[in-house]
Amino acid sequence: MKTGLSYFIAFLLLMPIGCGAHRPMPPKAAEPDLLLPSRLQIALDQSREASGAAGAAASVIIGGNKAWSGVSGMSDPTAGKAITGDMLFDIAS
Repeated sequence: MKTGLSYFIAFLLLMPIGCGAHRPMPPKAAEPDLLLPSRLQIALDQSREASGAAGAAASVIIGGNKAWSGVSGMSDPTAGKAITGDMLFDIAS
């Protein structure tokens, strides 16, 4: 009986060593939102229309990389010239 108890106590003492230290699991990566680019474009279109601006461009930069870019409207409404992604804009307040 004494031997069985000794083995049981040894098992309890050594079990945490065999299991290793508890390490939290890394966070699971979020599933990509495949509709996000179209939702961003819709938001850009609606915001431009609501503001009354002839045209607008927007980009989302994550970690120094362009994750999304969109354009909406016209650069010259009288000539019917649409905004393109490579156009430069003046910034003013």
